[in-house]
Amino acid sequence: MSWNYRVVHFKHPEFEEDDYYEIKEVFYDTGGKPVGYSDAVVGSDTYNGLFKVAGLMQSAHAKPVLNEDDFFKKDKINE
Repeated sequence: MSWNYRVVHFKHPEFEEDDYYEIKEVFYDTGGKPVGYSDAVVGSDTYNGLFKVAGLMQSAHAKPVLNEDDFFKKDKINE
């Protein structure tokens, strides 16, 4: 089995304006046929917007890494 990243377009069953694009890990059988995909890696409501978001994600590499504790600092009582 092999995999790569692919753009996957999802159609809303009733409303065309609710279509959605996502970058997913797509898995292939030994014959190269797509057989599954992962949860969304990146998503957008337009095809071009998908690549704008991907560019913004790429720019994250130029910034310092944030830690979970940067957001969820516990209150220190009596310290």
